Amino acid sequence: MKKKLVLLICFLVLGALLLCGCDISVDIDDEPKTDVTEAQETEKPTEKPTEKPTEKATEEKKPNKEPENNEPEKVDSINGKSASQIVEKFFEDYSSAKSFDMIINDCTVIDDEPYEMHMELKISGDDIYMLMSEDGFDMEIWGVDGMLYIDNDGEKLKTQADINDYFGEEFVEMLVGNMPTELHRIYKNKLDAAEVTFNGMSYSFTVTFSYEEALEMAEDKETEEEVCGFSETYVVASDGTVKAILSDYENGSSSSVELNSYGKSVKISAPINPDDFEEVEIDEGGDYDDEVDPEAYALYYDLCVLLKSADTLVLISQDEESLANYTVTGDNKYVMGLGDSRFEAWIVDDRAYALSGGSFSVIDETVTDGFYEYYFESIEEYLTYAYEWNDIEWMSYIYSYEDDLGNTIIEFEVSRGGNFFDKCYTYTVSNEGRTIEVDIWYFSGEDFMGSMYYRFDCINDPDLTIVAPL
Repeated sequence: MKKKLVLLICFLVLGALLLCGCDISVDIDDEPKTDVTEAQETEKPTEKPTEKPTEKATEEKKPNKEPENNEPEKVDSINGKSASQIVEKFFEDYSSAKSFDMIINDCTVIDDEPYEMHMELKISGDDIYMLMSEDGFDMEIWGVDGMLYIDNDGEKLKTQADINDYFGEEFVEMLVGNMPTELHRIYKNKLDAAEVTFNGMSYSFTVTFSYEEALEMAEDKETEEEVCGFSETYVVASDGTVKAILSDYENGSSSSVELNSYGKSVKISAPINPDDFEEVEIDEGGDYDDEVDPEAYALYYDLCVLLKSADTLVLISQDEESLANYTVTGDNKYVMGLGDSRFEAWIVDDRAYALSGGSFSVIDETVTDGFYEYYFESIEEYLTYAYEWNDIEWMSYIYSYEDDLGNTIIEFEVSRGGNFFDKCYTYTVSNEGRTIEVDIWYFSGEDFMGSMYYRFDCINDPDLTIVAPL
């Protein structure tokens, strides 16, 4: 089976980070700290030292003297500009920039558990460098002079491809985000009323929004669960350029964007060890948008048929909020769910058992259709998305390859339009064929909506049994 370069990046929808974040401090004079070698790092252009406001500036434009011990001191403006003027100029300059050097840190809180992501991003025209770390997974990408290098958590691949051709024309735009053409009325009013302070090195100002204000500013009028109050702090250098945006949400999530530069020249170099990367080929044109590999689709179809028709299997599924175990051996079934509470149910030899909320019950009579539907049908529909195959015309691509461990990987994207989410699928079939793992990521436009993980074991295992509870 032809091995092809494949990479699905499910957590790169970061446009909102440039207008959302947390209340943390950033030293704008410090160099960014990375694990990338010096040759891999982009070289920043030489910048003039940060200048203090000149003596010619009026008192409204600067403090009369540097605050003692760098204590923030209130000022009337930043070089004669208000906070709203600074932000409007930033939006204009950022939107027209073709080069960027930034660091993004994001902490999303789900069920009181923090999930952290770190990204270093450098872009110069068609060249790009990116380092991303999330939940112990590291990925680096270099796109230099038409050559693409990818270190996917230790798996190193390279190919002759342009970054936009390979990942799509909207890839870079998705990374750096879109700036509004004008400030929302609420946002501008907050900036006009913001208190600007100077600490001897940089200026800063903070704007805070209630839930009602955040909901009114939301472009798509998201549901109540997707909107919360938040605050944003801008850190501005003495020349008026924005150096950081720090945000803090009422739900505990936070993010920061450190802007080393935007619109200034950035040099990006290839990795220092290009020979360590295995060169692979992609189809002519380098674009997977229209590629549907018949061999890969046939393999995917057979997997779905196998899973859906299996006499026995054990399925573990997990999303951000719940975990489920579903086991079937012929007509006997078991299901267990963990979320807000624990739930268990059995069907063994036409008799039903249930355990919910600490209460155990037994249905003595033969299992009825109504009982089956109540305890199993809904969760089975939820669990079996992984083996209800998608029609080939919905796919923008599908291809397969083998990894270094001998596992078979199948990857594809599905877009059905209408009210359906776009989905990215990855199937991993163990080299011995004993387990099948499925990862599904859901998107609505460019917005990442969530993910599901499935693991299938004991497929058609004649020794698998389900025992009724005592």
